[in-house]
Amino acid sequence: GFYIGKKQENSSQLMNASLGLENRCYNIIFVCHEFPPIGGGAATALENLSKNLANIGHHVTVLTIGHSGAPITHTEELNLTIISLGNIRKNSFCPSILEFITSYFLLKFKAPLYIDSLNPDVVISFFAFPAGRAIWHHLHKHNIPHIVSIRGADAPGFYEERWGRIAQRLVPYLIKPVLYTASAIYANGKRLKNLVEAYFEDIKVSNIPNGVTLDAPPEFNKISFLTYKLIFVGQLIERKRVKETLEGVILFARNTSKRIDFTIVGTGALETELRKIADAIPPNLTVYFKGYMSRKDLSDLYNQQHVMIHLSQDEGVSNTLLEAFAKGLAVLASESVVYELSEGVQFPGTVLKSFTPQIISNSIADIFLNIETLNQNFYKSINIAKEFSWEKNTEKFLDLLERVLKIK
Repeated sequence: GFYIGKKQENSSQLMNASLGLENRCYNIIFVCHEFPPIGGGAATALENLSKNLANIGHHVTVLTIGHSGAPITHTEELNLTIISLGNIRKNSFCPSILEFITSYFLLKFKAPLYIDSLNPDVVISFFAFPAGRAIWHHLHKHNIPHIVSIRGADAPGFYEERWGRIAQRLVPYLIKPVLYTASAIYANGKRLKNLVEAYFEDIKVSNIPNGVTLDAPPEFNKISFLTYKLIFVGQLIERKRVKETLEGVILFARNTSKRIDFTIVGTGALETELRKIADAIPPNLTVYFKGYMSRKDLSDLYNQQHVMIHLSQDEGVSNTLLEAFAKGLAVLASESVVYELSEGVQFPGTVLKSFTPQIISNSIADIFLNIETLNQNFYKSINIAKEFSWEKNTEKFLDLLERVLKIK
């Protein structure tokens, strides 16, 4: 069974009024092959969006694929229910190919039963594949409004090296009927929007980038620099350039007498190789492998860091980048990571185009060149974070939803 709570009053009504949404309560279903506490960017975005919608009175259900040991059905808070259609996930950051394919079939055969039972006003697929592909035909057949959220791997041309030529041909084929029958499509950032619109020239995609929780950052004058503290957060896969990052940090350590802590948060196929590389490091460097961390624990960890290194080959709007900004961290990033930032923005760190250990090492050294530079980067980061928030993300989503339901 499942539960949908009653409409929440008081604080939720105030937030509803601030968004101009009085007396409009929708029954909303999200379908996604991953949901917190598993997953990274997409799952985190869905968690924040679904909670915000529930808090302002909308009835929200998430149909998902759970982590092994997770409850089949549970209520996060009033108006928000998570239903697992199968607890098959073992890896907290990224499903295996078998898990990914199994997720598709679980969504395809189980999600329509819940959709029919819950009678939603609208269904949102997080990822055009597997979620969108799994349910598009059922929604189209029964004339149920369908919004598709493009998250990254489902965008044609997004990091094609991951799946090779198969993906180049298969992804567009899989998502084409999903996009052409959707009531609306939105992407997590300009990069993904442009990829989809370039491939499907007659499809229009809205841009609703991820947000960030704007917790109070530490005071800069209380930050200690006795030990330089660097952090990487993400899947330990080739696309994230985590191996190049580690090699660059090691070279930086060899060229300085300072103590350095490098923390790696995440799991993935490269973990064993990274640990072997970390067995032969200079004595002034300590590498910590943290594995998967909850968002709360990760937030506390950010408060202890000086620099985030994020050199991904392809990216939407990165949650981890926004979280680093919100904590005042300096950032060493690739061009794809900062694609969403407006031209002319004062970037708090360095954007790289080449990723040799020497270049990464030199760039880290430049960031730590003097305290005044770090101080400036601290406030630049926080100012960028203020341009993004989960509240703004929710406002933009609701604006799109209202337009879809008015057309219905």
